[in-house]
Amino acid sequence: IVPQMKNSFMYIADFLYERPQMKRRPLDELSTAYWGSGTGQLMMRSSWKSSATFANFICGPYTESHAHRDQGSFVIYKGTWLALDSNVFSHSGIEQDEELHNLVRFDTNGSAVKQRYGTSCSMAALAETPLYTYASASITPTYGNRSAVVKSEREFLFIKPDTFVVFDRAVVASPATRRIWTLNVTAEPKIDGDVTNYTEGKNKLEVYRLAPTGLKTETLSWPEMRKGMRGGVRVDVADTNGTASVFLHVLSANGAVVSATRADAPGQTGAAIKFTDGRTATVRFSNQRSGGTIELQAADHSLQTSGALPIEVFVPPLFARPE
Repeated sequence: IVPQMKNSFMYIADFLYERPQMKRRPLDELSTAYWGSGTGQLMMRSSWKSSATFANFICGPYTESHAHRDQGSFVIYKGTWLALDSNVFSHSGIEQDEELHNLVRFDTNGSAVKQRYGTSCSMAALAETPLYTYASASITPTYGNRSAVVKSEREFLFIKPDTFVVFDRAVVASPATRRIWTLNVTAEPKIDGDVTNYTEGKNKLEVYRLAPTGLKTETLSWPEMRKGMRGGVRVDVADTNGTASVFLHVLSANGAVVSATRADAPGQTGAAIKFTDGRTATVRFSNQRSGGTIELQAADHSLQTSGALPIEVFVPPLFARPE
């Protein structure tokens, strides 16, 4: 038996394979959200059942040599990977480019403006509740002093159990820099105007783009674009109008959403969502800064929650039912 791993980067194995005498506790005593601020990983799930919807959202330091330029990105799992990092299809596993991750990227003269090593994404707000998980990320600092990017912010709202609302503010110095909303999936999706449908087996993801409307949705095969890629499809929506963009998307796993329509208010861009279980939601985000409002109604029209989205970071507890 090896008492301790030799190298510091292997110390995690000492922890994983240690077998302390600990009292067994039910899995559902753990919180369904975890915020690892040191790595910038926010993990969330609808429950601890195997059928649960899971998502991961990244906002933290970009300081490791093999880290990816993926600050502000997300992945979604429901029975299978419905939105993923296309790096999983690469030969090396260290394809670090923005294009392989689900974020808003900035493109000048056909090349992505790169997030800068040694910077950090700042989590502006974070909250975990029985009804939703919410995160607001300021991604702008990860671009360092790159003058092309003036603002990059994303608000990520998980309305349990199967719906995500993603709002992005993207401001550039020149109209020549395109703002491109990017989604990576395993195979070719179906595009119907502003709605993207991706199906894998019995599981599916529906993506409603509510803002901006009328833009072209483009799909690109990774094996055709890059040597060494063994699969994956990238979905791009580029905005070249002016220098400021707000993107609003509603993502529904396995048919959770009946409809998603615009529901704006002064200074806010919003969505009115009808769910298949009879619930409704109205969510609005400020066009200028972090924050907004949320209202959720049950199927019987009773109010579940209503008010402002958090503007502070409230770290989720480790246990849902602490001793």
